[in-house]
Amino acid sequence: MGAANADSTQNVFGTWNWITLSGDFGALSSDFKKYHWLLMEQVRTRDDSSKGTRFSENLIWAQLGYDIHRYASIWIGNK
Repeated sequence: MGAANADSTQNVFGTWNWITLSGDFGALSSDFKKYHWLLMEQVRTRDDSSKGTRFSENLIWAQLGYDIHRYASIWIGNK
């Protein structure tokens, strides 16, 4: 049984590439300096096709945060 599983295993190559942008709203007003934003995009590829590497997934996260104090913040967002 173990030999059959080893024979059916495929070696698949892929990449995960991402870009993350973040900042705060302090440029709008000093009152908004404690409010933050974050955008992250992650692109994934797989090499499981005879035609070569293919696009497999594109994930986007968007979040908003607020500094409670110097060492803690709360965030809300999506995936």
